[in-house]
Amino acid sequence: MFKRVLSLLLIVLLIFSFTAGCGTSGDTAVNNEKEMDEVETSSEEGAPDEETPEEEEPVVEETYDFGGRVIRGMAWWDMNPVEGSSETADNQIARKAELEQKYNMKLEFINTPWMEYLEKITASVLAGDPCADYAFLEYYWFWPTLVANGFLQNLDDLNVFDFNEDKWNQTLLKIGTYNGKRYGFNVGRQEPRGVLFWNKEIFEREGVPSLYELQRSKQWNWDKLLEISLKLTKDLDGDGIIDQYAIGGHDLEWYFFFSNGALDLYQNEDGVWTIGLNDPRGIKGFQFAQDLINQHRVVIPPEGGGWDWQWYQNAFIDGRIAMVAADMWLGDNLKDMEADYGIVMFPMGPDAEKYYSKASSPTMFAMLAGNKKPEEAAMVIDDWTDPFPGEASPEEEWLVFYEGRVRDRESLEMLTPIRDDGDVTRVNRWNAINELANLQYGFISAIRNNAKTPQVAIEEILPQAQAIVDELLNGR
Repeated sequence: MFKRVLSLLLIVLLIFSFTAGCGTSGDTAVNNEKEMDEVETSSEEGAPDEETPEEEEPVVEETYDFGGRVIRGMAWWDMNPVEGSSETADNQIARKAELEQKYNMKLEFINTPWMEYLEKITASVLAGDPCADYAFLEYYWFWPTLVANGFLQNLDDLNVFDFNEDKWNQTLLKIGTYNGKRYGFNVGRQEPRGVLFWNKEIFEREGVPSLYELQRSKQWNWDKLLEISLKLTKDLDGDGIIDQYAIGGHDLEWYFFFSNGALDLYQNEDGVWTIGLNDPRGIKGFQFAQDLINQHRVVIPPEGGGWDWQWYQNAFIDGRIAMVAADMWLGDNLKDMEADYGIVMFPMGPDAEKYYSKASSPTMFAMLAGNKKPEEAAMVIDDWTDPFPGEASPEEEWLVFYEGRVRDRESLEMLTPIRDDGDVTRVNRWNAINELANLQYGFISAIRNNAKTPQVAIEEILPQAQAIVDELLNGR
């Protein structure tokens, strides 16, 4: 799993990586001098005066003196751009030199092993000597461990970033907000996470409508999913055993929870964290998933107890399921799949007003708390993340980047809600708290196995879950 995540992040970095740093102190001095070139006009004797076009006033960029400090960025891979490896890398090398001269500082990129990453951040900040000015983070590190315990720098109070600029990823700014202040950030457009892959050949063979057309016409909802799932689930050889199921995937219950517009945890107006697991919209999603599994029997049972995370991938490749709910990265593993497939948003629940995408642990950048003069690092980050001249728009860049992971451009058109709407990606924060993750196995299993109704299963663990949240987040 780690190799898969790391591989994805390495690819994304080629387009969206940026660096900043930390270091020693140094007084900031701004050079505000500007030089004006004089423009002279002349005319020939005896001839009408002819005006010479004025030369454009040269742009003199402000320079700063950060005293030669080192500004550090950290990730669990080597962020140093390699000359000649890509146009982006060459642009980064040139910009690095420009910024080092402009600010009189040095950029340094720290490569810290993934297994040591969180401990290095927490230990260094507690010791009063942060290991970096900013770091690349998984969301489950970001929330709640780092942001709720004061390890990260509040970005809004620095008054450096203009987060209304088009370059910023609005989804990550939204989920990177804590107690009304922004901490997590990145550039570009949000990567697709929880989506639905569908086998075009099975759909055509069974006479089922294209999911592209259903989504375009806003008919792609739970009712339509049940209707076509009953047609797709079949005993193909007449031996009394189902050979072809409609759908499968890990965490399928959570897909339905979020696709109906529910939240997992939310912060109320008084700043107190409360459990949102008993949101009626979410319970309805769990109930629909339970019915699909046990009443309608259109969901393929997990193989080997579900411990092999690739079981649903193999079932989709082999044609044993017509649809699979999975993260977008699954497309990387389907390159050799013979049957053609498409990708759409997960179907919309009856209480939702738009399509949603379930995400587990998105990645983002954050500045570490405790560094001296964080405004200086923020200024460098802000300059570093500006688009390079001639770059495509973030929207077109997104399309070009993900084209290599789909069979047709139509799939990407279906996923543009994830790209364009910062509210579409919903993070399952249960797994970010170990104690809640352990509770999850019990109540999800009870729902999946039809042992209890979702309402009863949730009511039984709700007091314990709220006590965990009170202790960790509310200081009770």
